[in-house]
Amino acid sequence: MATQPAQLKSQALGLRDVVFQGITHIAPAINVVFTLPVIAAQAGATMPISLLLAVIVCFFIANTVAQFSRYVPSSGGYYTFVSRGLGPRYGFLTTWSYLIYDIIGPAAAVGFLGFAVSGFLQSGTGLNIPWWIFSVATAIIVWVLTYFGIRLSTRTTAILGGLEILIMFALGVTFLLHPGPGSSATAPLNPVAAPTGWGGVLGGMVFSILALSGFEAPAPLAEETQRPTRFIYQAVYASLIIVGIFYIFMAYASAIGWGTGNIAAFAANANPYYTLAQKLWGVGWWLVFFAIINSTLAVGIACTNAASRVMYTMAQAGTLPSALKTIHPVHKTPAVAIHVEFLRSKPDLRFPRHYHHTGRYRAVYNGELRAHHLCQTRAPCRLQYMAACHCTSGGYVVTVTGDVCHGVAGSPLSTELDAVHLRDLDDHRFRGDESA
Repeated sequence: MATQPAQLKSQALGLRDVVFQGITHIAPAINVVFTLPVIAAQAGATMPISLLLAVIVCFFIANTVAQFSRYVPSSGGYYTFVSRGLGPRYGFLTTWSYLIYDIIGPAAAVGFLGFAVSGFLQSGTGLNIPWWIFSVATAIIVWVLTYFGIRLSTRTTAILGGLEILIMFALGVTFLLHPGPGSSATAPLNPVAAPTGWGGVLGGMVFSILALSGFEAPAPLAEETQRPTRFIYQAVYASLIIVGIFYIFMAYASAIGWGTGNIAAFAANANPYYTLAQKLWGVGWWLVFFAIINSTLAVGIACTNAASRVMYTMAQAGTLPSALKTIHPVHKTPAVAIHVEFLRSKPDLRFPRHYHHTGRYRAVYNGELRAHHLCQTRAPCRLQYMAACHCTSGGYVVTVTGDVCHGVAGSPLSTELDAVHLRDLDDHRFRGDESA
């Protein structure tokens, strides 16, 4: 009798597990620290209004994913949804636009984490440990947690996601208890307070939508979830609503904590959350750094879990190499797909590690350069974690304009992101120099 091939571990996950799969895939701590200042540059103190409008828009997008997950629960996620609705050709094309960012997400995450930890240790203790050592170690941690079972990885993300939200929430409460000079409790709720009125609010809304991306990540875990038609449906909504409320609170608290009358300085500051945390928490400011590292590791795990399941499903359908449909007989995980993710997430030392530009160190990752090439060729893409590391007394921190670039590259939004973050890469991306 022929042995039946191993399958994904059914009934392994509960509602909490898939909710945190969505939450950590959004990366709330990273987006608060690095995207809210960008939203503030557009919306001023009215960041909460921009985020509220973005949550409403994303709710309708989430409804599409949730409804498909309710009626067609599958580890294929978008691949299954679009293939069932429009045919396998469109499913294949749509899913590649999704996989582009979910595959390079771990690469950017481990690359940034290596830079951040190396810079933190060097500035704080004088230890000069190469960034790639931490990056490789992080990639191995992500591989171990995702390879040895879905329960291990999702429960780890639940812990990491809970910690990052609690730390940042505590910081937000501290902001409210110690308002900045000239703060007005009503200013963040008044669109007139935006630099250009409603135009600024809507400009901030664009980047707010980017910051909320990732709520669709529970969908590929459907085959491993208890009562998938219900739990995945609920998890998509829950992850969006929880993070949306968290963002709105943090945006309001940040405006109050900095001072609503001087939000322009908040937006222009290289790392306003480090500045406020050092002022209000003293040596406890390192908790903010911990939350960022925590969020970076969690998003690497969440991206790997989602992308590996989608690749596994595509391999089953014959649109990717058949090896990718291999399931580990003991751990019940898509082993080969996870190996591919691991190989893509390791740092690429062929490219310059950083270069100096107007006082900033930009992290250049192999995955980012490939995504930039796709932008230049106008291929559909979603680009995650465009990172610019600032060298400060507190170490390296990352500034982003938006953590995900949606849609077709070459559109006004993607062109703006490309201009802001990548205008200087052309001169340096194929050089090994680190000159100013």
